[in-house]
Amino acid sequence: MKDFNLDILNERISTQYTDMKGIVAIDGHNFSDLWKLCADNGVDLENWFLVGLECYDFEPLGKRDLHAMAYVIKNEDLEKSHDEIANRLQNTGDTEIHIKRFTIPYSQMAKYIKRIQIGLVSELSSSIKNVTFIDDENE
Repeated sequence: MKDFNLDILNERISTQYTDMKGIVAIDGHNFSDLWKLCADNGVDLENWFLVGLECYDFEPLGKRDLHAMAYVIKNEDLEKSHDEIANRLQNTGDTEIHIKRFTIPYSQMAKYIKRIQIGLVSELSSSIKNVTFIDDENE
């Protein structure tokens, strides 16, 4: 399984009341689709490296374009690979993530996202210490 630092988003992601909170996993049609999503919407990825993406909408849901923010870090001179940038970040105390904003119609998202899974929990989940999920579909 890949390693993701979701803690950097914990305080950032919320809605008006944040009735539930969770995790989203997506797959693009190929590895570079999220980069293409950003580049197609004006985000300069020649000088910036994409580390994340945030999308949000307001009431009434789906009636307007989806608001998006690309989380990017500045490429240093001659840094072009993921491994080179990861090595620098591991040796840096504080990392500045810049936000590049754009909007995109919902209908265009399928060009970039192949699969999506969203998992949410309520505040009651903070009382759960250990968990076993039991799928009752086969009963």
